[in-house]
Amino acid sequence: MPAFGARPSPVRDLVVRQPGLTQELVGDWDCDGVATPAVLRVPSGAIDVVDHWPTSGEPTITARRITVIEGATSAEARPRAEPGCATLAVGTPAGVQEVTW
Repeated sequence: MPAFGARPSPVRDLVVRQPGLTQELVGDWDCDGVATPAVLRVPSGAIDVVDHWPTSGEPTITARRITVIEGATSAEARPRAEPGCATLAVGTPAGVQEVTW
């Protein structure tokens, strides 16, 4: 895992903090050159994202809800066609739904 401040690869997974309840991922979701966190909250299907990492000048981060996918059971960061960009692939009983924002 790269140190904070180092540019991470465009797709990277984090450790799950609440097994069965959350799945945390990191990717360059908005193609701005900076990989940031996203969280799938199982079983609600809520997906929250953070637009930046904490810094000394801005130590507090705020998550925003981008969507809710009913029946979501898993999530995976996948590379997009744009170099260095990531998409969030959310697994449901009906299949995989890709989420971009």
